[in-house]
Amino acid sequence: MGSPICPPFVLEHEQNNKPVVTSTSQQIRREKRKYRCRKRSPATIERARVVRRDKANARERRRMNNLNDALEHLRTLLPSVPDEPKMTKIETLRVAQGITSRRNDSSATQFLLIFQQIM
Repeated sequence: MGSPICPPFVLEHEQNNKPVVTSTSQQIRREKRKYRCRKRSPATIERARVVRRDKANARERRRMNNLNDALEHLRTLLPSVPDEPKMTKIETLRVAQGITSRRNDSSATQFLLIFQQIM
């Protein structure tokens, strides 16, 4: 029966791994294994899985906190009415996108006017 870490043929090889006596040197030498893997207990495997999951959760939490901090900073840069509740994430992004596109449109219009005056 195989384990999730080692393929079944490796485990079988480990069970059949007997010392080999070489004819020239008369020293006991073990056969080389194809893979470097140890048998791990189910408790060790479960512990490793929990640790990996905890690390992934911490990375995701840090990512979301950074995203929320960036959105909060963006809200401070956008015009808002003091009595209204805080804008949602999507509202913040849409307002910022609208302001940016208007600035780009006005910059392009100004550029065309200047270009036409030169020509």
